[in-house]
Amino acid sequence: MSKRNSLHQNITHLLNEINTLNQDMHGRNDLSVLDIDLMRKHVIDLYEQVNQLRLVMKEEVEVEDMVEVEVEIEAAETPVEMAPPIVEEIEKPIAESNTEETPSTENVEEVVQEPIEKIKEPEPKAKKETSTDSHEEEPNDLASKFSNTPISDLKQAISIAKKFEMINSLFGGDVQMYSLAIHHINNLQSGDDAFTYLHQMKQERHWDEEDKNFMELANLVRRRFLG
Repeated sequence: MSKRNSLHQNITHLLNEINTLNQDMHGRNDLSVLDIDLMRKHVIDLYEQVNQLRLVMKEEVEVEDMVEVEVEIEAAETPVEMAPPIVEEIEKPIAESNTEETPSTENVEEVVQEPIEKIKEPEPKAKKETSTDSHEEEPNDLASKFSNTPISDLKQAISIAKKFEMINSLFGGDVQMYSLAIHHINNLQSGDDAFTYLHQMKQERHWDEEDKNFMELANLVRRRFLG
């Protein structure tokens, strides 16, 4: 099964899951946090699958374009058959005009031996050089700018996808523990208090300082108390 067909099947499955969960939630007044988080997870998974499908479709289009370019290059590089010099047509008038003034053989030899200009093969277009320096600098400057931007609310600053990553990686899948920790840090009075609490949680839950999610959480806590 191709990757594209597999993605279509995954999207169809997620849509069915979302529809089933939506029907179950319809008309209920006692929605639990688990139901809401499950719906969010399905929506996030659907979003990721659609993004992957877009990338696969883009790759297929690029492959088709490359094939077309290769065909054009092969057609352009096909050698053109050279027409043989027309010797007979030159020699015939000479034979018929023996009684007339005999043309100079030197002129005939020059005509016969004159090389036919070889058709030049089309030169492949040189690839346009692209400067990556400016493009590499811009994302770094942008990332640096946002990493030093203060935030007023940790809960609002953490995306849904990142929230689930942190819950699974740092809190062992415990949604309530994650929510309590974010709420507590959010309401502390200083950065020193926040990092003291964060260090305490790291010791209790044995977090790795090199863990990507821990580093991102620490950076968000730092930005929460900038200024």
